[in-house]
Amino acid sequence: MRKRRENLADVDRYIDKIKTDALKRYMSSIHN
Repeated sequence: MRKRRENLADVDRYIDKIKTDALKRYMSSIHN
């Protein structure tokens, strides 16, 4: 159970990274 929860935390971190990357790309495309 603990291992699964750690994996979920990793997935959350991965999703956050993708969101911030996508947001940065989106913002820069608007400004350009």
